[in-house]
Amino acid sequence: GYKEPDLQQNFEQIQQQYPQAKLVSGIEGNVNAYKECARQSQTEYFWTIFAKSKIDDTFNFDYHPDCMERPHHYIFKCYNPMIEYAYGHMGIILYHRQMVLDATEWGPDFTCSFPVKLVDQISNTANYFQTPFLTYRTAFRESVKLASNCIVGSDPIQNTDILNKWLHSKDEWTKCGAHDGAAHVHAGEDLMQVFDWGFIQSQFDKWN
Repeated sequence: GYKEPDLQQNFEQIQQQYPQAKLVSGIEGNVNAYKECARQSQTEYFWTIFAKSKIDDTFNFDYHPDCMERPHHYIFKCYNPMIEYAYGHMGIILYHRQMVLDATEWGPDFTCSFPVKLVDQISNTANYFQTPFLTYRTAFRESVKLASNCIVGSDPIQNTDILNKWLHSKDEWTKCGAHDGAAHVHAGEDLMQVFDWGFIQSQFDKWN
């Protein structure tokens, strides 16, 4: 987590059911946070739950990777009520620990820069819309990825369909972030700026 208003409350709820859960928070940058999770993990794979989401009551962390396959990261679906759609964005992820630790290069989407599999199961519900900036930042980052088709193997037609859901969200800050994310791509700007919180803050501030 990183400065989410209900971070501690969400963690305490998870820990009641899963006492072995660990909280990794206050680390600047998604990738740095993933790597810290990997360092703290003592197993081949580790689960990550985004602080800005609520775990689905039916999800029980019982998925086991196929040991006969090469290592993958496993992405579960997340339902986003602001776009009324469920897909991999913000879903719970089962990361391969060593793959995260060994990573030195990646694209705008860290997880999908490595072998991944999407598991057709809803794991959680998005709750990123707690503050205007958190909402804007989430929408901006995801819309950059969708508009640029930067995820290898993704379907451009599906990406466009999902992007349109963000652009026509019932939430105003979601729409603002999505609009600016798509414009960022169409202007030929640096896609890796999705990792730069200061840059995204500067784009958000233009609306104020």
